[in-house]
Amino acid sequence: MLEQKNATHESVDYVAVYEACAKQRGLSVPMLRVLEAVGLHPGCTQKEVGERLRFSKQRVNALVQALAQKQMLTRAQSESDGRNKLLRLTAQGAQAVS
Repeated sequence: MLEQKNATHESVDYVAVYEACAKQRGLSVPMLRVLEAVGLHPGCTQKEVGERLRFSKQRVNALVQALAQKQMLTRAQSESDGRNKLLRLTAQGAQAVS
């Protein structure tokens, strides 16, 4: 009975699929996760991304810099609090997570 169940239900390694998607786009998995978080919450801050993904401030900063260099997201200074950077996907970044 167990063999029959396993034969009809193939397991999918979602981590491997996610890693392949990131690699196909020339990104690391953390980079892809940042793009997804910004895509779901346009105009969010780096701090908010870090809290959502449970990444350190330093890690988010490095990932955001790398993604900005790849022209996948933009950083704009918040008008209400100049210390915060508001993040938005570029067309290229949106395409990477679609």
